[in-house]
Amino acid sequence: MATVQTGIAAPYNATTGEQYKGGNVLRLLTAEAEAGYGPGGWAGYRQWIAAGRQVRKGEHGTACLTVVVVPDKAGTGSRKVPRGFQVFHVDQTDPVEVPA
Repeated sequence: MATVQTGIAAPYNATTGEQYKGGNVLRLLTAEAEAGYGPGGWAGYRQWIAAGRQVRKGEHGTACLTVVVVPDKAGTGSRKVPRGFQVFHVDQTDPVEVPA
């Protein structure tokens, strides 16, 4: 887990290990403090499913923003487009029970 210069644990993606960047760091740190979450990572709904965890019913994700590069319609170049996504903290999930 990476840390910001203040010594606070920086938010990271629990499935990839990558640290969130830009305004997402502040957004996720604020969400952690407001909700009282313990240490742990964040991930999207499908990422938690793939990791063997289920987001609890009624939990709400925290909005983040990224920039993706898409080809323009003319096919002569590309452009950057903002894309929003929702992430959930590990404290909002439960392990999926596998039947024996």
